[in-house]
Amino acid sequence: MATLFCCHFLAAQNGIIRGKVSGIENKETPLIYLLRAADKQIVKVAPTEDNGDFVFEKLPDADYILNIKDLLYEGYTSAVIAINASQNEVTLPPIQLTISAKEMQEIKVTASRPFVSRTIDR
Repeated sequence: MATLFCCHFLAAQNGIIRGKVSGIENKETPLIYLLRAADKQIVKVAPTEDNGDFVFEKLPDADYILNIKDLLYEGYTSAVIAINASQNEVTLPPIQLTISAKEMQEIKVTASRPFVSRTIDR
């Protein structure tokens, strides 16, 4: 009985989600977050390869959301991705990232000299 349950549990964790992120510049590899759609909890995190490919393996049957957050790029959130017995491998269409157009308003650099100065020869 325990062996049957163990085998059933392992067989249920064979889902794969793969995809490709394009628009990556300067060899930056943004992190891809895989969230459970029901409660938005992080299931796995993976960086992209140098060519933009990513893969999540050994996923249990569930509904997932892909999320990409990076300082250099605009955020991305996918539609719900279902992994189940009839669809255990999903290849997503290419994801195009765009560079974030956020601008800083002002940069202020301040410095002050110490009131007392110590030197070696005095």
